[in-house]
Amino acid sequence: MPKSYLTTIPTTHILPRDISIKENVDVIISGITQSGKTSLVFDYLKNIDKQFVYVDFDLFQNIEIGLDKVEQILKKEDIKVLVLDIYDLGILEHLNKFIDRGFQIIIISWSMFKFEKFENINMFPLNFEEFISFKSGVENIEHSFLRYSQTGGFPIFAKYSDEFLFKQVKRLLYFALSEFEINVLKNIAEYSGNARTVLNIYSSLKRTRKISKDKLYKSFDKLVGIGYIISIVEHEKNINKRFYLIDHALQNSFESERNFSRLFENMVISELWKRKKIGCFYKRIDFFIDDEKKAILSLPFIAIETLKRRISKNILDIKHLGTEKIEVITMDLETTFTFQDIEIEAIKFSRWALLN
Repeated sequence: MPKSYLTTIPTTHILPRDISIKENVDVIISGITQSGKTSLVFDYLKNIDKQFVYVDFDLFQNIEIGLDKVEQILKKEDIKVLVLDIYDLGILEHLNKFIDRGFQIIIISWSMFKFEKFENINMFPLNFEEFISFKSGVENIEHSFLRYSQTGGFPIFAKYSDEFLFKQVKRLLYFALSEFEINVLKNIAEYSGNARTVLNIYSSLKRTRKISKDKLYKSFDKLVGIGYIISIVEHEKNINKRFYLIDHALQNSFESERNFSRLFENMVISELWKRKKIGCFYKRIDFFIDDEKKAILSLPFIAIETLKRRISKNILDIKHLGTEKIEVITMDLETTFTFQDIEIEAIKFSRWALLN
């Protein structure tokens, strides 16, 4: 049985991520299951080489027993970092007792929440560059991309190549979420990239099960808050949104028949989201980054002449946004040209993801 607390780092191979924890800063790390939250903490502890204690509240019968154990440890150990791995937010009312006691506090949680003087880190599965770093020296970039498109960015799938592991995404979900919450994600996958509202999701789910609006909205907000669902707003409107899943491994796990174009679009959007790119959609434009005046199109398989016709057909919508550049993310086409003073670049995902 796992130990409820640790004072030494487990002997496991931990690889660095793009994101990092600041030394001597209290921080809350949240995110979906198996996104690498605990590994990020252990990597930090390994590099600062300070005395610490890691406490997993999931292994105690209740919060009070866990808190008593923490106090016992603090009386015996002169620690510099206290790590609290929590799954019940009921612990929040007890956090003040640990603040300003001369050590850094790191909280690991599925749910994101704010606490005074704490910084927030929201963890996602690996972006493509991180995925490659996990297999550095083993595969070339094109092979890595093909495997990334099949397996997604969960770190456990980046470390191993056993095909059995590629089928375990739903097991990860059932460990972390209720059956109803998983059904919400399945609905998102089924209508991925469509302009919808949460009410549309409710109407769709209601056809096959008895649910209340309150339950749906509560579950949806939870899934967005943890990070499972990406919500892209429509330009100049606040009604419709496009919903995606945070990693295409989730999209892939819910599809009975693989739709690669839809999977590829989710992969492009999640790559932008993991890198904290903020944008909107507009009609046939998948993603528009206002600060950069850049439009993103996800078109895995397109010929150059077809692309030119598509740009010409939608030029009024493109100019309406004030677009200065269009990036067309593809599987294999790479070209650049200009159309009515707008720069268009078609670029393979495997190269585009490393340039962002």
